[in-house]
Amino acid sequence: STQIKYYASGGSVAFSKEECIKDLSKALDNNFDGFKMRCGFQSFEDDFERVKAVDEFIKKQKNSYRKFSLMIDFIQGTLKPKFSVNKLEEYVQYYKIYDILWFEEPLNPDAINLYKKLSKNTLDKSCLGESFTSINEYIAFESLLSRFQLDVTHIGGFQEAIKVLNYFSDYHENTKFTSHIWGSKLSMLLNFALCKATSSIEWFEIPLLDFDINKH
Repeated sequence: STQIKYYASGGSVAFSKEECIKDLSKALDNNFDGFKMRCGFQSFEDDFERVKAVDEFIKKQKNSYRKFSLMIDFIQGTLKPKFSVNKLEEYVQYYKIYDILWFEEPLNPDAINLYKKLSKNTLDKSCLGESFTSINEYIAFESLLSRFQLDVTHIGGFQEAIKVLNYFSDYHENTKFTSHIWGSKLSMLLNFALCKATSSIEWFEIPLLDFDINKH
């Protein structure tokens, strides 16, 4: 199977750049392979400063021999008002200098017509799937995206998740997946079992937030 890479997921949309760096430090101190922060809630200028501060902090680290990736989640499945195609393209253009591995939910995940208007460069950097509940939603995007999220506890269990992975393995073998974890530790364990059982999932998400559900 593929070598699984792990990324810490934090950097809340409301966080200042200092708070983002605090989360990033946890990721670096614990030898993660990447860090995902959230953008799209604050002004363009504030978001840009937050990403710039995080990127500079990563580059200052002495252990630069270890490849460390930065991802941005625009959470357009949740945030309102949502990005237009033009606004997203502007963001991506400005963020080019930071070599972002992927932009998650860069536009409304239910509006496939918007994704069809994106440039190839932006589509190649896009990733979504956490809100999908059936294989058909993945198939709708099959010719547009080369990376998807998959959450066994959101899509309805192992059988549906395996259908997705087998379909892409048969028809789009270069499509990659990242495990989506945003919930209980049980959700993490179930997704990890799926992740270990396939070579299609190359990234695994570890939330830095400790959820109240884990106390029960």
